Amino acid sequence: MRVVLLLGVFVSGCGHVRTPADRVAVLPFDGVGVGEERLRAVRQVVTEQLVRTVPFRVVPARRVDQAFARAPSCRDASSEARLVCAAEVGERVRAGQVVAGALGGLGKTQLVQLKRVQVASRAVVRSLEETIFEGAVGVTPAAERLAERLFDERRVRPWYAQWWLWTIAGVATAAAVVVPLSVRSRDRYDTVPLP
Repeated sequence: MRVVLLLGVFVSGCGHVRTPADRVAVLPFDGVGVGEERLRAVRQVVTEQLVRTVPFRVVPARRVDQAFARAPSCRDASSEARLVCAAEVGERVRAGQVVAGALGGLGKTQLVQLKRVQVASRAVVRSLEETIFEGAVGVTPAAERLAERLFDERRVRPWYAQWWLWTIAGVATAAAVVVPLSVRSRDRYDTVPLP
């Protein structure tokens, strides 16, 4: 009986407890030349895409909006204050990551920008943007693509670490040594008799 009781306590203690690192919050979007309704719609698209694609729990927009309204740093519009605002909101809603977005529009040209802020370090981990020339129609697919790429952790190898570069360098080096040796004519100083 004691073993069963201890096993039950052990199993219940092993349950996964969500930590701030398991959560992501999406801030209200900034906008230039775009209406509030459009900003809310694009924020919703980004949130839904994150729910589908990231292994984190997305904090409900209502909670994020409440924390955003209470954070003094969120009243300033400067880019430095927005970084502090993102970190402050993240702390208030216990999120490890915060997504800050902006949307701009001028005629048929639209710009979607997303930034991923790590709350603990108060640093922008990734920043992506896309310009759309077909008007508001292209904003939703662009926002979905950017939201998915924002948390894509695959490392891009630097140019000097690519396999093809070193293959070409090896072939060129081998050719530089082998070709002159193979086409070399008999050198008259090849054998020099010693006195």
